[in-house]
Amino acid sequence: MLCLEIFSGDVPFANIKRDIAVFREIDNGILPKHPGPVAVSRGLSDAIWKILQKCWERKPAMRPSITEVKNSLLARVVPGKLELSCNRSKLMDMPD
Repeated sequence: MLCLEIFSGDVPFANIKRDIAVFREIDNGILPKHPGPVAVSRGLSDAIWKILQKCWERKPAMRPSITEVKNSLLARVVPGKLELSCNRSKLMDMPD
């Protein structure tokens, strides 16, 4: 859901005010809707949306591994448009 928040600029289920109501939606299998043109302008392509939906599968065994997600995202990177990288040494220096 973090990726959805990054692309949309809003929390998932922003239209629902009470946390318990969000839990009920998720428990009933209702997932966030595509956030629309703002998210598309920030890079949310149909392919990335499909990856997000796979990550939200109800059954954990049906979700892709982090390696599969990484490889799927890296396969869609357009040079100069989006850079997906992680510097492990910088992560190790971050405070808890």
